[in-house]
This record gives sequence, C-alpha cells and structure tokens, in this order.
Amino acid sequence: MSMSELCKIMVVDDDELLNMFFSQHLADEGFDVISVFGVQEALANLDSSIDFILLDYNLGDGTGADFIEGAKLLGLVPPIIMASANENPDFLKECFDRGITDYIVKPVNFPLLMLKIKSVLGQVRLQRLIEHKNAELYEYKAKSEQEESIAKFIYDRLVNGVSEEREGIDFYLQSSSSFSGDIGFSLTSPSGDLYILFADATGHGLSAAITLMPVVSIFKSMVSKGFGLPAILMEINRKLVSDTPDDRFVAAILMQVDAIQSEISIWNGAMPPVLWVDEGAIRGEFKSTHMALGILPDEMFDPSVEKMLIPSSGTIFCCSDGVLEQENPQGEEFGRERLIRYLRSHAKDRTQPLHAVLHEHAKTHTYSDDVSYLFIDPLRLPSHSLCNLDDKDSFIKLRSTENFRWELRVHGQHLSRIDLNSFNNSLLHTFGLQQDFCQIAFVVLSEMINNALDHGVLALDSSLKDDPDGFARYFLLRQEKLSTLGSNDYLDIVFEWSLGSEYPCLRITVSDSGKGYDENSLTGRSISAFSGRGLTLIRKLCKSVTIVPPGNKIDVELEWR
Repeated sequence: MSMSELCKIMVVDDDELLNMFFSQHLADEGFDVISVFGVQEALANLDSSIDFILLDYNLGDGTGADFIEGAKLLGLVPPIIMASANENPDFLKECFDRGITDYIVKPVNFPLLMLKIKSVLGQVRLQRLIEHKNAELYEYKAKSEQEESIAKFIYDRLVNGVSEEREGIDFYLQSSSSFSGDIGFSLTSPSGDLYILFADATGHGLSAAITLMPVVSIFKSMVSKGFGLPAILMEINRKLVSDTPDDRFVAAILMQVDAIQSEISIWNGAMPPVLWVDEGAIRGEFKSTHMALGILPDEMFDPSVEKMLIPSSGTIFCCSDGVLEQENPQGEEFGRERLIRYLRSHAKDRTQPLHAVLHEHAKTHTYSDDVSYLFIDPLRLPSHSLCNLDDKDSFIKLRSTENFRWELRVHGQHLSRIDLNSFNNSLLHTFGLQQDFCQIAFVVLSEMINNALDHGVLALDSSLKDDPDGFARYFLLRQEKLSTLGSNDYLDIVFEWSLGSEYPCLRITVSDSGKGYDENSLTGRSISAFSGRGLTLIRKLCKSVTIVPPGNKIDVELEWR
C-alpha cells in the first residue's frame, strides 16, 4: 500500500489557480483531495476523516491562525503544513507555537512539498499505529485484569474460605505476585483429627495457583468426610496426573494429628525436611521420601506415611524452598545452615520472626519466589477428649434425646458410591448427639466399616500395606474389587441409642457378607503398625466389643461418661 492510498487531504487557499494546481498534483499522486477557499468553508468541511491539511496563511475571510483556533475548538487538529511567503523568525515561531506540523515558503517547490507531506504522513501513520496498539494493549490489560479479578475471587473463596484459624499453628506467606503458588492451612475431620496441608506448586502466579485449586478442593472434601491421609493423597495425585499438564506438579507436606493415639502422621513429597526443634536442637527430621504430587501414576505412587509421637515440648517446623533458595545481593542463598541457626535460637521464642531474618539476608522485601513457612506448637493445639458427666449442660441437652434404633443395608455397587462414614456422621448429629461424643463414635464406626468392607466384603489382606510400595498396590486392588461387587455383597449397620438407668449408651453393630477373619491375627499387631490397628483402637474407646464368629459381625457399646 502506497503512502497516498486512502489518505484524505484538505487544500485551503483563496487563490483559485494555486488551489487547483495543488489539488490536481496531489490527486495525481493518489491522494483524496478536498479543495476549500476560506477559513469558514474549511471549518465547515473539517471532520475526523481529514488526514492532512495544506493551509495558506492569508485567506480572504481570515488567516491560517484563525483556522487553527477554530479547529481546536472543534477538537479536530490534523497535521498541518503552512504555506506563506513570510520567513520572519518570530512569525514562524508563532505558527509552530499554534500547532502547525511544518512550514513551506511560497513560491512552493512542489517536489519539496511532496517530501514534506510524505514525511509528515509517515509520522502520522506511525503515531496512529502506536495509538492503535496502545488501545489494543489497554483493552487486553483490562480484560486480563477482569479475568484475574474473577480468578482471584474464586481462588480466595476456595483457599481462604477453607482454613480454620487455630491456636498452635502459625503460617507465614509472602507471595512473589498477586497469586501464590504456596499454601498452608489446617482442617478438623469428623473424628476430631487435625489435618494440615502445606504445599508449593510448580512455577509462580496464576498458573501455580490454578494447580493448587484441585488440591485444596479434594483435601477439604475428603477431610470433611473422614478419609485418612493415604486415601487423600491417592486422590489428589490421581486428579493432578489426569487433569493438569505434564510439567505441572505440587510439592507438599501433609500431616494428620491424632490426639487419641497421640501421634502425628507425616507425608513429605519433594519439600524441604519437616523438623522437630526442641531446646535448641533438632530432635527429629522427616526428609522427603516421595515424589511430588501429580507426577506418578497410581501403580507407582506411594502414599505411605511416617509417624512420630506428639512431642511434649518443642516446635515442628516446615518451609517451602523459597526460604532456603532466597539469595542476597552477592548471590548467596539463605540456605539450610542459616535456617538451622535461626531455629536453634528462636524456634521457641520467636521475638525475631524468620521473615525479618530473611529480609535482612536478602536486603529486599520483593522476592523472586513465593516464601512460606509453618510453625506448629503441639502444646497449643486443641486437645481431643470425651465429654463427661461433669459437663451438666451438655448432659442435660443429651438426656433430652429419646431412645432410637436405626438400621441400614447397603448392597453391591452402592458400597463404592455411598460415602458411609460421612453419611453416618451426619446421622449421629441429626439424632442430637453432642459433637465430642459424635467424634468418638465416628472414629469407632469408621474403623468398623473399613474393617468390614476391606477385610470382610473385599477380602483384602491389610499386611499388603507393610511393604514399601504396599499402600499403592492395596488401594489399586481395592478399587478393582469395588468395581466387581454384586447384589450378594452387602454391609449392615445398626445404631441403638439407649438412655439407660445410669449412663446413656450407643450400641453399634456392623456385619458384612464376607467369610469373616481371625481376630487374633489383627489384635496381635502393634498399634503403630500401618494395618491391623482398627480393633485395638475400637477396644480402647468402647465399653465393650464383641466379635461374632466367624468374624463378619462386630458389636460395640459406647458409653457417655
């Protein structure tokens, strides 16, 4: 496309012959030309389609200066080349001050005029291109900000709406952008166990935050339904593998604090070690023994956990790699040595926060990566305890609940589709039982249902989980067997609540269609083993436990006392 194509020029000159000369020559060059002869006629024909004006200074009804002022009032001032015989410097300065683009002396040298016009039009087109690109950029920025605002709203509602403020857990996060790829929060399950998620997604900003969304959603849903850590980990990993790009994954630490058993279960996948710091020393270290979530398929993923007794003193600490890798102006990382030095001095008395030490090292408050860390003070965590009769208000409210009996049989594929633990937890609350008592009942009922389904109906051998990769093989086999259940496979659950003469009592009976199992093969195992702990825990919490031969029916009594 030539310079003159689609370009519209107005020639303003009261000399008809000169006007015609300019107009003809410009038309021959391919310009669209409008010829006018005075100030008022020029203003009347001026609109936004005019790209350029060749303007004579002395006109019959005014001057070129009058036209410029009128054009300014209309808000239309295209590029102008002024033509005049006056070469006085003060006159020329006045013309340029009024806003002309260029000046040519009469008599006009036409080849020079054409060079000036094409130069001006080239600048005009470049300016218009810049304005157009700026407009496109502004529109793109506005749309991006709107989309980011929506994404941030959803992210904040999902993440901030999930966490529970809790005594004993202190989480710090400084994001490197408006979205964070690090996250840390805690939830309580129906059993009263405390679950903690601390994660660092690949990358930064929105892309990292989006990767965390399914992690948060699944964690929230499964904790609320009473699932254990291995099942939660398997489901999160499966979701990330199937629904996120290959280069997206999530390094994470998941913990389960079981106050009834006085133990903490820890899973560390590609995160810096979890440290137990006490009296200025590192008493325990749980290094990463797993790949990050979202990399391995089910058959290779390992959801097995490490365990420790809940410490009676000290602090548990974990951080993202953004803390360790933060560099100072000399390119030196903060590193493990500086971190350990800080923890030994300040883990208990954190008068100087870790982020202040990190800022001092980095000499900046703006980081290239998200920085986050988590302190857990076991002694400040809420304890788990049974309600007792000294709590008169709770007991009076409980006594107002009448006796009831409730039975349920679940057949075939419904065993894999219905979340029995969550359903029965809701049922216990519906009948008016107090929260603390419901938590204990939920723990007992969950163990009973899991034993009946896994070892009874599905005939799974829990010793599979003792192998290093046993958890993964166990869960895969479980999923396979669930998919083959038929109408002859069932689970019966019975609740009987009786106020009684002395203490209120909840009787729970669970039976299944399986062949039963040898009680002695399970109760002989350690309470800290990965499998076989269900019956030991049930006996610890219940007034009485009866296993009816051949082992496919268990009857327990929970007493309110």
